Amino acid sequence: MAEDIVAETFLRVAPYAAAGQLRNTKALLLQVARNLVLDLKKRDRVSGLSQTVDDSFFTRMGTPAAQDETLTLKKIVMDLPPELREVFVLKNIEGMAYQEIADTLGIPYTTVNHRLRLAYELTAAAMRPRQMGDD
Repeated sequence: MAEDIVAETFLRVAPYAAAGQLRNTKALLLQVARNLVLDLKKRDRVSGLSQTVDDSFFTRMGTPAAQDETLTLKKIVMDLPPELREVFVLKNIEGMAYQEIADTLGIPYTTVNHRLRLAYELTAAAMRPRQMGDD
């Protein structure tokens, strides 16, 4: 489910990044992901199920356009340079804090910050041509 939240987060933020409308990418990514998790928890609470995700998410992700965007995003992340992909995955999929990543990889905190910023920039740049081609 964490991968689904990450993919959905990037799908929602990518158009803004592609249009160059972001001032604080990290803050927006975190807020969107937080809201998605809260929405899922709220739906679970309303339905009385503790571990079930609303089927509408999977229905939406099952459409060819959404599957294509998700696959594109996964390919973009996999094509990142290894040192950028590593911190990207630890942060966005494993949910590690910056300091945890730094400790795990044995690199300075500032290096984690720098690599994540570059990973986000490359991801947004890779999504940009696709977004413009969809018009």
